[in-house]
Amino acid sequence: MEVQVLMSESTNSSRSTDIPSTTIEEIDLDTLVRVDNLCKYYEDDRGLIDWALSRDPEKVRAVDGVSFEIKRGETLGVVGESGCGKSTLARTIMGLHQPTEGTVLFAGKNVAEQVKSDRKRFARRAQIVFQDPSSCLDPRLTLREIVREPLDIHKVGPKPHRNERVEELIERVGLATDQLDRYPSELSGGQRQRIGIARALALDPELLLLDEPTSALDVSVQAQILNLLQEIQEEYNLSYLFISHDLSVIRYLSDRVMVMYLGKIVEIAPSEVIFEEPAHPYTEILLSSTPSKKANIDGKQVRNADIPSPRNPPRGCRFHTRCPVVVPPDNHNVEFEQDEWLAVFDYKLRLRSGRLDTNKLTELVELQDNKTENQTNIKEVVRETCGIPQTLSDSTAEEVLDDSLSALADGDTETALECIAVDFESPCEKQNPPVMHISEGHHSACLRTENE
Repeated sequence: MEVQVLMSESTNSSRSTDIPSTTIEEIDLDTLVRVDNLCKYYEDDRGLIDWALSRDPEKVRAVDGVSFEIKRGETLGVVGESGCGKSTLARTIMGLHQPTEGTVLFAGKNVAEQVKSDRKRFARRAQIVFQDPSSCLDPRLTLREIVREPLDIHKVGPKPHRNERVEELIERVGLATDQLDRYPSELSGGQRQRIGIARALALDPELLLLDEPTSALDVSVQAQILNLLQEIQEEYNLSYLFISHDLSVIRYLSDRVMVMYLGKIVEIAPSEVIFEEPAHPYTEILLSSTPSKKANIDGKQVRNADIPSPRNPPRGCRFHTRCPVVVPPDNHNVEFEQDEWLAVFDYKLRLRSGRLDTNKLTELVELQDNKTENQTNIKEVVRETCGIPQTLSDSTAEEVLDDSLSALADGDTETALECIAVDFESPCEKQNPPVMHISEGHHSACLRTENE
């Protein structure tokens, strides 16, 4: 108990001196982390051809213009598909990666500057728990040495006090002190994750970044770890940034939920609002993607378009290539029924991505009808493949579409795309939707929200 008092006093004093007295009034003391327009890009290595042609290397936009806050004592859940930038975001907040643009403020101070001037001091205030406990624990160290290592590095108290602190932490995460001389290989996955949590708590941090800490565990063990994290948060008044693919886990632990897609935030809201009244179509898809549910939105089948690459994200709204409710064109000369529009838009995307190859279409026609190639058969195959009715309800749209299909049947894919490029252009392709306010604490980046 004596070491607890010593650590508490030293930590509190260090925290207060981190904020200059001249700026205390300017800082929202309820906000622990503030992220403003954060970008993190990675550049591919330049090949010989790139070097010879003086071409700039491609950039992977892992995190692209993200802004949000984490309040003291709250859990912000982050969800999204693999590759959306969740882990990169966490590591940039921790100062493990330098941001390309934008800032991360921790208690009002720039994280990049704190890490550059004194990484050890910042590490006492923010820690991370990784996905795989086996890969982040040194197999050559005993559990006692693993948990005590942060205390040794930061020279927290004399050695006897450090050992007392280790025993206290081990018991707090639900393990027995007689296991302290064992090695990580002798523990189960759940026990190793408890050791990782104990090590993260050793320096009495204010923020824990939890990068899918339960995904490698059995369901029963997951529940135990989640309950432990909840108890620890209340006891130590911790703030969590919790990353997970498991929506049930996110709902159980998070106060607010942030949904990411291709490096951007598409929706952020209180947990119950996200799960009961999602505003963004991507959020709706995530919520409907459980095995027990069919992925439909407003009765419309979710489109199975290719997932874009963060190396070359679509212009406008990055989700428009997969969105089942993409906004129709604002061209007054063409009017679409929504089902017709989605089918025609899918045809346009297939043309743009090269997935409609005239040679393959010809082979398909010959297999189906056992006839030689002709324009009519290719047009019919394309309409059937994309779900386009034989005749669109709008005569002007039908005329434009027929011109495009005729060019495609003649093998001229470029002209086929040019025919529909203007009349069939969605506002979602032209405009990157701003993050719009919906209700208190609820924001979404979708043109549907803006139009409503």
